[in-house]
Amino acid sequence: DIPKICRMIETVTRRFAPFTISTAGIEAWPEPTCPRLVSVSMQQGLDELLALRQNIEEAFAMSQHRSDPRPFRPTITLGRVSTPQERIDLTDCIDAIGNLNFGVSNITEVILYGADLLYSGPEYSVVSRHRLSLNNQDAQNTP
Repeated sequence: DIPKICRMIETVTRRFAPFTISTAGIEAWPEPTCPRLVSVSMQQGLDELLALRQNIEEAFAMSQHRSDPRPFRPTITLGRVSTPQERIDLTDCIDAIGNLNFGVSNITEVILYGADLLYSGPEYSVVSRHRLSLNNQDAQNTP
């Protein structure tokens, strides 16, 4: 149930301070020669993001909610390719601009999104927002 999920996320985010991520480089998955996903690579803040995700997963497990069994790999998605006919080899493009620096972002909240699955594709909307609110900014982001 959505209210219970929101309360779990709120409990976790209160134990984390805001943190910074830096992003640079472009990746294509599963392979640059036939990508399904094009994303930006994370350079800094990965440990904090993984700790936040782990704590949310643990909260879900304690409340008997299923978690996604797939390995978690945080990315910033630039685009997806929906059909094999639309896929092109991005190897040269990634080699040319693959180390592009996208800068730094401050992570201050967790946003829970809902998806309405429409024939034309999913339509996303914000369900809730949860600020990272640990008072001691110098504290580790691992409770």
